[in-house]
Amino acid sequence: LTAEILDFKANFVDNFVGISFIIWCTDDKERRVINLVQFANDFSEIFLAPRFKRKSSFDTQRDFKFFVRKTRKQLFGDAKLCLLYSGTVGHAHDITPFIELARECRRRELSVGFCFAGYGNRFKAQTARITAEDSNITIAGFASEEELAARLAAADFHLISLCEGWEGIVVPSKFFASLAMGRPVIYSGPINGCIAEWIQTHGLGLIDNGKLHDALGQFLSHREILKELGKTAHSTYYSLFSKTSQRQFWLKCITMDESHEHRQD
Repeated sequence: LTAEILDFKANFVDNFVGISFIIWCTDDKERRVINLVQFANDFSEIFLAPRFKRKSSFDTQRDFKFFVRKTRKQLFGDAKLCLLYSGTVGHAHDITPFIELARECRRRELSVGFCFAGYGNRFKAQTARITAEDSNITIAGFASEEELAARLAAADFHLISLCEGWEGIVVPSKFFASLAMGRPVIYSGPINGCIAEWIQTHGLGLIDNGKLHDALGQFLSHREILKELGKTAHSTYYSLFSKTSQRQFWLKCITMDESHEHRQD
């Protein structure tokens, strides 16, 4: 699991380098473009990969699973369904719909726990709404790199937020990290952006429609559905968003024949 998160990190660096070269080389000198992309790949393998290939702090899978259970207990208590927001809360994010969802779950006596483990210039302002009555909500600080995989694996769903007007500008990176961990997402934000489209097209989780509490109640009763969602999230990450799949996509884009037919596609 740690390796999957590291692949996710390298994915974005690789794509940034590759995209930069593609934009810079806008002529038809295909060989020159291919050489530049090969340089980007070599740069990643030589200089970036060693930064991410670190030994796991867990000796066995059994040790990791034990730490995941311990982390789940710390973050969510005895909740049967656990929802985690992990990452930045800035001007492009609004976690207040999730706070309201937590309160609705508590009113309905659903065993759903929420944890907000974030930071950013809007984190304190938005979490200030949480009161002592919000007994199914916890706030956590940073996780070390050694602890990050267990924290992400401890949740059943990951919460993704995007404010109106930010679609097409910001794509929350936690979306990809969640899929890499084999965790479906719950998304609150514009429905005309790529996040909502990917969730609906590939079955990667839930979109806030004002009735999420009903869906969460179903997952409490049918854990097997949640397991299938996790498998779908994991396979979709590797087929569409992993470093390998993205590299293949860009190589295909820049080496295709510049015919009129391709330009229309």
